Amino acid sequence: MPEQHNIEYKQSLHYDYLKWIYGFANAQGSKIYIGIDENGKVVGVENCKARMSDLITKSKKRAKSEH
Repeated sequence: MPEQHNIEYKQSLHYDYLKWIYGFANAQGSKIYIGIDENGKVVGVENCKARMSDLITKSKKRAKSEH
């Protein structure tokens, strides 16, 4: 499945993507696939569980600081 206006592939997870991720996630029906290259090939994410946990923690901290 190719990228579309509501589907985005990211080969890796970078925390500087947070603001972009929030905006994309707020769009109706949008999906972000992390660990997939721009051609739709699964490339995986190193330390996925820890990185996702970190992302959630950073997201919560950011949300609190914005309110």
